Amino acid sequence: MARSPRPKATKSLARKGSPVAKPAAAAHAPILFVHWHADEARHLTGILAASGIKAELWRDTLKLSEVRAMAPRACVISLRRLPSHGRAVADALQSTKWARAIPLFFLDGNPDKLALTLERFPSARHATLTTLPRLLAALG
Repeated sequence: MARSPRPKATKSLARKGSPVAKPAAAAHAPILFVHWHADEARHLTGILAASGIKAELWRDTLKLSEVRAMAPRACVISLRRLPSHGRAVADALQSTKWARAIPLFFLDGNPDKLALTLERFPSARHATLTTLPRLLAALG
């Protein structure tokens, strides 16, 4: 007697890290805010919160796996202090396939260093504190 073939397992469309996994939560996902001075970071995210934007602060101990689990709708990297550190964070995010889809915004910064940064990350956008809420709102 011949055995019937075993049914194949089907893969779910909502794989780990897939944009299909959390479509309703994307609009309410926080932004990841990277700044190297804690007091200034809290002040800047407070200004964003007044505009209705929820932001999670970068921590020195934050792992990329935690960023992936957070699923930020954008990453805002302040170039006001230590722009080379901000570029290193952007490099780390761009080095992973899943994080390349996260929109990058560079906030303020020295014009010379900003030009270097935007040349290095052509898909990123520059913003000021006054233009940032409008740019983030356009993401949905």
